[in-house]
Amino acid sequence: MRHPTRDHVDPVALNGACKPHNVLVACFECNNDKDDLTLVQWFFELEEAGDQRARHVAALLKTHRPGGAVEDDEEQMDDLVNSD
Repeated sequence: MRHPTRDHVDPVALNGACKPHNVLVACFECNNDKDDLTLVQWFFELEEAGDQRARHVAALLKTHRPGGAVEDDEEQMDDLVNSD
């Protein structure tokens, strides 16, 4: 990975914790593109745009459950994780 950065699954700007369970390694471009979105919000944005990165984010979401800084994402997250 070129230019690895630390990304908060639930952004600090949305009261996401600065704890290991809320931090992932992401390339600079992805971290910058995700900005202050939760991982779930970013997945749906990528999917809507037809961005190939959506499948990688979906795989990540199946193994990593965010802390839930944005409660509206919880139902969408459950739907995504349980859709096999």
